[in-house]
Amino acid sequence: RSTLFPYTTLFRSLADSILEMCIDVRYKKISGMLGFGASWHTLKNDLPINQTVWKKEASSNLSFVYLNAGYLVIDSKRWSIYPFAGIGFTGFSAVQKDIDQDEKLKKLHLNSFFTQVGVGFDWKFSSGYTLYGSLSGRVSLRYSYRMPRFNTPHQSMEGAQHIITLSYGIGGRDIRRKM
Repeated sequence: RSTLFPYTTLFRSLADSILEMCIDVRYKKISGMLGFGASWHTLKNDLPINQTVWKKEASSNLSFVYLNAGYLVIDSKRWSIYPFAGIGFTGFSAVQKDIDQDEKLKKLHLNSFFTQVGVGFDWKFSSGYTLYGSLSGRVSLRYSYRMPRFNTPHQSMEGAQHIITLSYGIGGRDIRRKM
């Protein structure tokens, strides 16, 4: 689960809860993260855009994908700390019910490539062994600072996003792994 702390007019206009999935691959001290997610929002305020007004209480969808690279500064048996940086893409859309009422909402042009930086903290624990290796789990807390560049010259698109993500992951390692 991720929570978005808004610093733009657009994000102050939305309720904030995001469903996200991240595939995290680690090799020695290098970490790679491919993430994607979506959220469904309700506008808290009217939002003037595209020569129309996106009405308060209307629904919206947000989707995003990103790719990060990180370095495991601390990688002990129980803890990991890693800074990361990456790029991604995000886009907003109105729901079909609202588009049917106002055709100008069909092409909002609320899309953005973004860069992001952040830091992650993992608490790791062992879950057991399989025929091929060990099975482990972890609870992660990640902070991301995302800098979108929306392709619309609208004042509500200015600013950055602060995202805190709490997640749970499972994975495995070959028993023959050398540190």
